Amino acid sequence: MAIVFLALGLVFTILPLGTIAFLPLILALAASVASLLITKCGSKKMAQWLLAVTLAMSVAVVVKNFAFKDKVAPETEAEQQQQEQSEQENLKDLEGL
Repeated sequence: MAIVFLALGLVFTILPLGTIAFLPLILALAASVASLLITKCGSKKMAQWLLAVTLAMSVAVVVKNFAFKDKVAPETEAEQQQQEQSEQENLKDLEGL
Protein backbone atom coordinates (compact mmCIF):
# COMPACT_ATOMS: atom_id res chain seq x y z
CA MET A 1 0.00 0.00 0.00
CA ALA A 2 2.84 2.36 0.80
CA ILE A 3 4.34 1.75 -2.64
CA VAL A 4 1.13 2.89 -4.35
CA PHE A 5 0.96 6.07 -2.29
CA LEU A 6 4.65 6.66 -2.89
CA ALA A 7 4.14 6.36 -6.65
CA LEU A 8 1.25 8.85 -6.50
CA GLY A 9 3.41 11.17 -4.44
CA LEU A 10 6.15 10.97 -7.07
CA VAL A 11 3.70 11.87 -9.83
CA PHE A 12 2.28 14.79 -7.84
CA THR A 13 5.79 15.96 -6.98
CA ILE A 14 6.82 16.11 -10.63
CA LEU A 15 3.63 17.81 -11.81
CA PRO A 16 3.11 21.48 -10.94
CA LEU A 17 0.35 20.86 -8.41
CA GLY A 18 1.79 22.71 -5.43
CA THR A 19 1.58 21.08 -2.03
CA ILE A 20 -1.07 18.52 -3.00
CA ALA A 21 1.79 16.00 -3.22
CA PHE A 22 1.82 15.92 0.58
CA LEU A 23 -1.49 14.03 0.69
CA PRO A 24 -0.23 10.74 -0.80
CA LEU A 25 3.15 11.20 0.89
CA ILE A 26 1.51 11.44 4.31
CA LEU A 27 -0.46 8.29 3.55
CA ALA A 28 2.75 6.59 2.36
CA LEU A 29 4.49 7.69 5.55
CA ALA A 30 1.70 6.24 7.68
CA ALA A 31 1.75 2.97 5.74
CA SER A 32 5.54 2.78 5.97
CA VAL A 33 5.54 3.33 9.72
CA ALA A 34 2.76 0.77 10.13
CA SER A 35 4.66 -1.80 8.08
CA LEU A 36 7.83 -1.04 10.05
CA LEU A 37 6.01 -1.71 13.32
CA ILE A 38 4.20 -4.82 12.10
CA THR A 39 7.07 -6.66 10.41
CA LYS A 40 9.39 -8.98 12.23
CA CYS A 41 12.92 -7.95 13.15
CA GLY A 42 14.67 -9.67 10.21
CA SER A 43 12.55 -8.30 7.35
CA LYS A 44 12.45 -4.57 8.05
CA LYS A 45 14.66 -3.55 5.13
CA MET A 46 11.80 -2.83 2.71
CA ALA A 47 9.88 -0.81 5.29
CA GLN A 48 13.00 1.20 6.10
CA TRP A 49 13.62 1.93 2.43
CA LEU A 50 10.02 3.02 1.92
CA LEU A 51 10.26 5.31 4.95
CA ALA A 52 13.53 6.83 3.72
CA VAL A 53 12.21 7.42 0.19
CA THR A 54 8.99 8.94 1.56
CA LEU A 55 10.93 11.37 3.73
CA ALA A 56 13.25 12.27 0.83
CA MET A 57 10.28 12.99 -1.44
CA SER A 58 8.67 15.11 1.28
CA VAL A 59 11.82 17.20 1.45
CA ALA A 60 11.79 17.48 -2.35
CA VAL A 61 8.22 18.79 -2.28
CA VAL A 62 9.10 21.40 0.34
CA VAL A 63 12.16 22.54 -1.60
CA LYS A 64 10.25 22.63 -4.88
CA ASN A 65 7.44 24.74 -3.45
CA PHE A 66 9.54 27.25 -1.57
CA ALA A 67 12.72 27.49 -3.64
CA PHE A 68 11.31 27.53 -7.17
CA LYS A 69 8.63 30.11 -7.87
CA ASP A 70 6.67 30.12 -11.11
CA LYS A 71 7.26 33.34 -12.99
CA VAL A 72 5.51 34.70 -16.03
CA ALA A 73 7.92 36.04 -18.61
CA PRO A 74 7.31 39.62 -19.72
CA GLU A 75 6.14 40.21 -23.26
CA THR A 76 8.78 40.94 -25.82
CA GLU A 77 8.67 43.94 -28.12
CA ALA A 78 7.83 41.75 -31.11
CA GLU A 79 4.81 40.29 -29.32
CA GLN A 80 3.64 43.77 -28.32
CA GLN A 81 3.99 45.07 -31.89
CA GLN A 82 2.12 42.06 -33.24
CA GLN A 83 -0.67 42.61 -30.73
CA GLU A 84 -0.93 46.32 -31.60
CA GLN A 85 -1.02 45.48 -35.29
CA SER A 86 -3.81 42.96 -34.83
CA GLU A 87 -5.76 45.50 -32.74
CA GLN A 88 -5.40 48.09 -35.52
CA GLU A 89 -6.60 45.56 -38.10
CA ASN A 90 -9.58 44.72 -35.92
CA LEU A 91 -10.45 48.43 -35.64
CA LYS A 92 -10.23 48.83 -39.42
CA ASP A 93 -12.52 45.83 -39.87
CA LEU A 94 -15.03 47.30 -37.43
CA GLU A 95 -14.92 50.71 -39.14
CA GLY A 96 -15.56 49.02 -42.48
CA LEU A 97 -18.87 47.61 -41.21
